[in-house]
Amino acid sequence: MALEDRIVAAAERLFARQGFHGTGMRQIATAAGVSIGAIYHHFKGKEELLFAIIQKEFSELKGFLEELIREGLPPAEIIRRLVERHFSDLRARRQVMQVVQREWFSPTSSLRLRFRTLSEEIVSFVQELLEQGMATGQIRPCNPVVAAHAILGMVLGLTPRAVGDDEVAREIREHGAEELSRLFSRWLLTEGG
Repeated sequence: MALEDRIVAAAERLFARQGFHGTGMRQIATAAGVSIGAIYHHFKGKEELLFAIIQKEFSELKGFLEELIREGLPPAEIIRRLVERHFSDLRARRQVMQVVQREWFSPTSSLRLRFRTLSEEIVSFVQELLEQGMATGQIRPCNPVVAAHAILGMVLGLTPRAVGDDEVAREIREHGAEELSRLFSRWLLTEGG
Protein backbone atom coordinates (compact mmCIF):
# COMPACT_ATOMS: atom_id res chain seq x y z
CA MET A 1 0.00 0.00 0.00
CA ALA A 2 1.35 3.42 -0.96
CA LEU A 3 2.33 5.81 1.83
CA GLU A 4 -0.51 8.24 1.11
CA ASP A 5 -3.02 5.38 1.10
CA ARG A 6 -1.70 4.13 4.47
CA ILE A 7 -2.07 7.59 5.95
CA VAL A 8 -5.61 8.03 4.60
CA ALA A 9 -6.64 4.55 5.81
CA ALA A 10 -5.28 5.27 9.29
CA ALA A 11 -7.06 8.62 9.40
CA GLU A 12 -10.32 6.99 8.31
CA ARG A 13 -10.09 4.35 11.06
CA LEU A 14 -9.34 6.95 13.72
CA PHE A 15 -11.98 9.40 12.53
CA ALA A 16 -14.53 6.58 12.66
CA ARG A 17 -13.52 5.55 16.16
CA GLN A 18 -12.70 8.91 17.79
CA GLY A 19 -14.38 11.48 15.58
CA PHE A 20 -12.75 14.13 13.44
CA HIS A 21 -12.12 16.64 16.23
CA GLY A 22 -11.06 13.92 18.68
CA THR A 23 -8.25 12.70 16.44
CA GLY A 24 -4.82 14.29 16.41
CA MET A 25 -2.25 14.26 13.65
CA ARG A 26 0.25 12.45 15.91
CA GLN A 27 -2.28 9.68 16.46
CA ILE A 28 -2.72 9.35 12.70
CA ALA A 29 1.05 9.22 12.21
CA THR A 30 1.40 6.48 14.84
CA ALA A 31 -1.49 4.46 13.38
CA ALA A 32 -0.06 4.77 9.87
CA GLY A 33 3.46 3.91 11.06
CA VAL A 34 4.95 7.12 9.65
CA SER A 35 6.45 10.29 11.02
CA ILE A 36 4.28 13.33 11.46
CA GLY A 37 6.53 15.07 8.94
CA ALA A 38 5.60 12.44 6.36
CA ILE A 39 1.94 13.26 6.86
CA TYR A 40 2.52 16.98 6.48
CA HIS A 41 4.60 16.31 3.38
CA HIS A 42 1.50 14.86 1.72
CA PHE A 43 -1.38 16.61 3.52
CA LYS A 44 -1.74 20.13 4.93
CA GLY A 45 -3.82 18.93 7.88
CA LYS A 46 -6.76 16.87 9.06
CA GLU A 47 -9.16 18.64 6.72
CA GLU A 48 -7.05 17.52 3.76
CA LEU A 49 -7.09 13.95 5.09
CA LEU A 50 -10.86 14.01 5.43
CA PHE A 51 -11.16 15.41 1.93
CA ALA A 52 -8.85 12.64 0.66
CA ILE A 53 -11.23 10.08 2.20
CA ILE A 54 -14.18 11.70 0.43
CA GLN A 55 -12.30 12.01 -2.86
CA LYS A 56 -11.48 8.31 -2.69
CA GLU A 57 -15.16 7.51 -2.13
CA PHE A 58 -16.23 9.70 -5.05
CA SER A 59 -13.57 8.16 -7.28
CA GLU A 60 -14.81 4.67 -6.43
CA LEU A 61 -18.39 5.82 -7.00
CA LYS A 62 -17.53 7.24 -10.41
CA GLY A 63 -15.85 3.96 -11.34
CA PHE A 64 -18.97 2.11 -10.20
CA LEU A 65 -21.17 4.37 -12.33
CA GLU A 66 -18.93 3.99 -15.37
CA GLU A 67 -19.15 0.21 -15.02
CA LEU A 68 -22.96 0.39 -14.90
CA ILE A 69 -22.96 2.44 -18.10
CA ARG A 70 -20.66 -0.08 -19.80
CA GLU A 71 -23.15 -2.79 -18.84
CA GLY A 72 -25.75 -0.90 -20.88
CA LEU A 73 -28.25 -0.59 -18.06
CA PRO A 74 -31.21 1.75 -18.49
CA PRO A 75 -30.87 5.15 -16.77
CA ALA A 76 -33.49 4.40 -14.11
CA GLU A 77 -31.66 1.18 -13.16
CA ILE A 78 -28.37 3.06 -12.86
CA ILE A 79 -30.01 5.60 -10.54
CA ARG A 80 -31.51 2.77 -8.47
CA ARG A 81 -28.12 1.10 -8.12
CA LEU A 82 -26.50 4.42 -7.25
CA VAL A 83 -29.00 4.86 -4.39
CA GLU A 84 -28.47 1.26 -3.28
CA ARG A 85 -24.71 1.80 -3.25
CA HIS A 86 -25.08 4.87 -1.06
CA PHE A 87 -27.15 3.03 1.54
CA SER A 88 -24.87 0.01 1.40
CA ASP A 89 -21.94 2.33 2.16
CA LEU A 90 -23.94 3.83 5.03
CA ARG A 91 -24.44 0.40 6.53
CA ALA A 92 -20.83 -0.65 6.07
CA ARG A 93 -19.15 2.59 7.09
CA ARG A 94 -21.60 4.37 9.36
CA GLN A 95 -19.01 5.89 11.73
CA VAL A 96 -16.98 7.48 8.94
CA MET A 97 -20.18 8.72 7.32
CA GLN A 98 -21.10 10.39 10.62
CA VAL A 99 -17.83 12.34 10.51
CA VAL A 100 -18.36 13.27 6.87
CA GLN A 101 -21.94 14.40 7.52
CA ARG A 102 -20.92 16.62 10.42
CA GLU A 103 -18.26 18.34 8.33
CA TRP A 104 -20.41 18.43 5.18
CA PHE A 105 -23.20 20.32 6.92
CA SER A 106 -21.08 22.34 9.34
CA PRO A 107 -21.34 26.04 8.51
CA THR A 108 -17.75 26.50 9.72
CA SER A 109 -16.22 23.65 7.73
CA SER A 110 -13.49 24.76 5.36
CA LEU A 111 -14.31 21.72 3.22
CA ARG A 112 -17.97 22.50 2.63
CA LEU A 113 -17.43 24.15 -0.77
CA ARG A 114 -15.13 21.33 -1.90
CA PHE A 115 -17.73 18.74 -0.83
CA ARG A 116 -20.35 20.62 -2.83
CA THR A 117 -18.11 20.55 -5.92
CA LEU A 118 -17.84 16.76 -5.66
CA SER A 119 -21.58 16.34 -5.20
CA GLU A 120 -22.21 18.56 -8.24
CA GLU A 121 -20.29 16.00 -10.32
CA ILE A 122 -22.79 13.35 -9.22
CA VAL A 123 -25.71 15.69 -9.93
CA SER A 124 -24.35 16.29 -13.45
CA PHE A 125 -24.07 12.56 -13.98
CA VAL A 126 -27.68 11.97 -12.83
CA GLN A 127 -28.82 14.88 -14.99
CA GLU A 128 -27.23 13.23 -18.04
CA LEU A 129 -28.93 9.94 -17.17
CA LEU A 130 -32.28 11.69 -16.95
CA GLU A 131 -31.72 13.39 -20.30
CA GLN A 132 -30.81 10.03 -21.89
CA GLY A 133 -33.87 8.43 -20.35
CA MET A 134 -36.14 11.18 -21.67
CA ALA A 135 -34.58 10.87 -25.14
CA THR A 136 -35.37 7.13 -25.20
CA GLY A 137 -38.83 7.52 -23.68
CA GLN A 138 -37.93 5.67 -20.46
CA ILE A 139 -38.09 8.77 -18.25
CA ARG A 140 -41.03 11.16 -18.12
CA PRO A 141 -40.40 14.68 -19.37
CA CYS A 142 -38.96 16.73 -16.53
CA ASN A 143 -36.46 19.45 -15.87
CA PRO A 144 -33.34 17.28 -15.52
CA VAL A 145 -31.43 19.90 -13.53
CA VAL A 146 -34.17 20.17 -10.91
CA ALA A 147 -34.88 16.44 -10.91
CA ALA A 148 -31.19 15.51 -10.49
CA HIS A 149 -30.83 17.92 -7.57
CA ALA A 150 -34.06 16.57 -6.07
CA ILE A 151 -32.81 12.99 -6.28
CA LEU A 152 -29.49 13.81 -4.66
CA GLY A 153 -31.23 16.04 -2.14
CA MET A 154 -33.56 13.25 -1.06
CA VAL A 155 -30.69 10.80 -0.66
CA LEU A 156 -28.48 13.27 1.21
CA GLY A 157 -31.46 14.51 3.22
CA LEU A 158 -31.92 11.05 4.74
CA THR A 159 -28.23 10.50 5.35
CA PRO A 160 -27.77 12.63 8.52
CA ARG A 161 -30.64 10.74 10.16
CA ALA A 162 -29.44 7.38 8.86
CA VAL A 163 -26.01 7.58 10.49
CA GLY A 164 -27.49 7.61 13.99
CA ASP A 165 -27.51 4.67 16.35
CA ASP A 166 -31.21 4.32 17.12
CA GLU A 167 -34.02 2.22 15.65
CA VAL A 168 -35.17 4.88 13.17
CA ALA A 169 -31.63 5.26 11.83
CA ARG A 170 -31.31 1.49 11.43
CA GLU A 171 -34.68 1.39 9.63
CA ILE A 172 -33.55 4.11 7.21
CA ARG A 173 -30.23 2.37 6.53
CA GLU A 174 -32.00 -0.93 5.93
CA HIS A 175 -34.95 0.25 3.82
CA GLY A 176 -33.99 3.72 2.55
CA ALA A 177 -32.68 2.59 -0.82
CA GLU A 178 -35.75 0.49 -1.55
CA GLU A 179 -38.19 3.24 -0.58
CA LEU A 180 -36.37 5.98 -2.45
CA SER A 181 -36.02 3.79 -5.54
CA ARG A 182 -39.74 3.09 -5.44
CA LEU A 183 -40.50 6.82 -5.15
CA PHE A 184 -38.12 7.70 -7.97
CA SER A 185 -39.65 5.02 -10.20
CA ARG A 186 -43.19 6.30 -9.66
CA TRP A 187 -42.09 9.84 -10.25
CA LEU A 188 -39.75 9.39 -13.20
CA LEU A 189 -40.57 6.26 -15.17
CA THR A 190 -42.91 6.24 -18.13
CA GLU A 191 -45.34 3.35 -18.63
CA GLY A 192 -42.79 1.55 -20.81
CA GLY A 193 -39.75 2.63 -18.77
